[in-house]
Amino acid sequence: MALEDHRQVISRPIKQELVVFDLRQFSDALRESNQAIQTLLLVFEDNRLPPFTLVRVRTRWQVAGIKIEQRLQDDVRTIVLEWEDLGRAFNRVVRFWPLDMPGISMIEHFIPDGVSRVEIVESKGRLPAGRYRLQFAVDDPWGEDETLLPEPDSENFIDVMIGSRDERLQDVLEMGLTIEAFECEGKKISAGREYWIQDIHISPEFEGEERFQGIVCTADQEGKPIALDYNPVSFYLEFEDSNRLPFLQDKDRDGVMYCIRCRALFWENAHRECKNEVIFPDYIHVVVRRGKDGFRSAESD
Repeated sequence: MALEDHRQVISRPIKQELVVFDLRQFSDALRESNQAIQTLLLVFEDNRLPPFTLVRVRTRWQVAGIKIEQRLQDDVRTIVLEWEDLGRAFNRVVRFWPLDMPGISMIEHFIPDGVSRVEIVESKGRLPAGRYRLQFAVDDPWGEDETLLPEPDSENFIDVMIGSRDERLQDVLEMGLTIEAFECEGKKISAGREYWIQDIHISPEFEGEERFQGIVCTADQEGKPIALDYNPVSFYLEFEDSNRLPFLQDKDRDGVMYCIRCRALFWENAHRECKNEVIFPDYIHVVVRRGKDGFRSAESD
């Protein structure tokens, strides 16, 4: 008898052409395995007889074929989820983990036993438009482990966009954007201090172009908002790829630079002494600026 790579020789007499095995002896191996499906093989000492599969055992619950439908009416969002259950489980939950959305909490809903379709109704305030990690899990009320955002190599999850593109665009125009990090040669570098873009509006240079314009701000040593020189700035926003900007140009059409040592965002010829600490970002990563007051520019009066 063999359990995948776990091999154990068991001698049993044959009585009336039947051989009886107690499969409970494999319970520890089944529980400790990282594989969701285990195969039990019958292997003979006489190698002239080929081994054959006795049974396949599923050791944990998985989901497949996740489908999502959503609609927004007034300020009420409805999410309909359907999926295929592989195996059985009790105390199932589905969690919505916000990605790149500071200030928004994870939402958890219990799944009734025996169903593979749920309808979730939440206010737009609790489930705003944006990127989420949708996780199916088993809730263990006696477990001691902290509930954490699943890692990208976990199972039973998909990353989804909640809300329409128009809804996400409206959030950007109303709330502005916080600059979170800069990407250079595949490395993501934290902004190090607070920078944000406010007073955003669509300002195309060519017909049909969706280019934005706004005011870049930061806070002084006393925490008061101040607008940077060389405003206003212009940019494109890639909604479908982590809310990032491929460029951030100032009023003279120069691209933004960032000094890692000084944690300074700038466009002019400066920070020469910092040498290799100055980068020209390939992308600027941003998030919607929720619940923050900004600098009131003359353009907004």
